[in-house]
Amino acid sequence: MNPEIDGWPVVTVNFVAIPSDDDIRRWLNAMDQWLAREEPFSVVLLTKNKGMSPEARREQGIWYKQNKARLAQFCVGVARVVQAGQDPEKLAGPAMQKAMPFQLAACEDLASAQSLAKRWLS
Repeated sequence: MNPEIDGWPVVTVNFVAIPSDDDIRRWLNAMDQWLAREEPFSVVLLTKNKGMSPEARREQGIWYKQNKARLAQFCVGVARVVQAGQDPEKLAGPAMQKAMPFQLAACEDLASAQSLAKRWLS
């Protein structure tokens, strides 16, 4: 299933393929479930080089705007794993950090992303 989601309170989300609109909806529904727990959590996020459809991007943007306060309250950070061909600045540069209500970092591998996500919770 895309995305693969595992763990709590450090949640690893791996988009193993380019996400379809339904995959993005699964991701948003999963985040709704995490926020409903009303407990701090962090996310380790792995994505593919290709993005989502314009409709999915719009849907995700609306979701983020509607949930920004809850994200600020419970999501302590998102550690993005930089895949081959991805630009760390685009994933977690100043513009992205300014737009997000939580800590955001680009990490060179899964182990460093998981370590950072755990530290954010301590």
